[in-house]
Amino acid sequence: MFAVSLTPPMVERESLPGLLEQEMQGFFHRQKERYEFGDLFEPVFFDMCEFVGRKGKRIRPLLFLLTYRALGGKKGWADKSLIQAALSLELLHAFVLVHDDLIDRSEKRRGLPTFHKLVEQRQGRMSHAERTGQGVALVVGDLLFALAVETLQQSSFEPVPRQLALAKLLSYVTDTGVGEIFDILLGSRDIGRVTRDEIELTYLLKTTRYTFEAPCVIGALLAGASSEKADETTCWRSPIWTEKTSSCRPIFWREKKPF
Repeated sequence: MFAVSLTPPMVERESLPGLLEQEMQGFFHRQKERYEFGDLFEPVFFDMCEFVGRKGKRIRPLLFLLTYRALGGKKGWADKSLIQAALSLELLHAFVLVHDDLIDRSEKRRGLPTFHKLVEQRQGRMSHAERTGQGVALVVGDLLFALAVETLQQSSFEPVPRQLALAKLLSYVTDTGVGEIFDILLGSRDIGRVTRDEIELTYLLKTTRYTFEAPCVIGALLAGASSEKADETTCWRSPIWTEKTSSCRPIFWREKKPF
């Protein structure tokens, strides 16, 4: 296990969210020309930019940046390619949220309409407004996933660690998809037949891996760590995973001992 501190100097740490927001704005400004497809697509692109840019914790890119520097990464905090790689994880998160909200039929995300509801509202009172919103959201989620992969791929890291990082990213996306399927299937089952192990595995696959493991492992790989050393950064995951699932325990178990 690495014996390192994940806490950079305070002045630098506090500047990271601002650097991420600046890169996000610049990223979508650059993408605007790419998606200059006329009046039909412009509102969709605008909604996509607004959705990704909503105020959030940015925990994934921040974990990535902190791990990268803690494990000896040479690029400075303000290095464009480093911030670009961090942004790829926020784009990945947005992709997951768009699809998850669609599956759950959620209407709000971060206090504002979910993406499919944004599109639906633009359709006015047309009879097919709901279906249009759902269809567009499905494809926009795919676009965000493609942008996440492309953004990491285009970052100026050495080819070998970059390819290792991309492979890991795709592996975590696969796990997230399987976890989402588990969530859907367990949601259709009688609650008395849902086991503790199934709940824990669902949380691990759907949320923990892409939220906590992926940023740390990818940050370590891009810092030059071997695959084995990078995987060691996930040894702390159990307490967070356990804390996440413990809130569900009173619903399913009545033991007096804490989870």
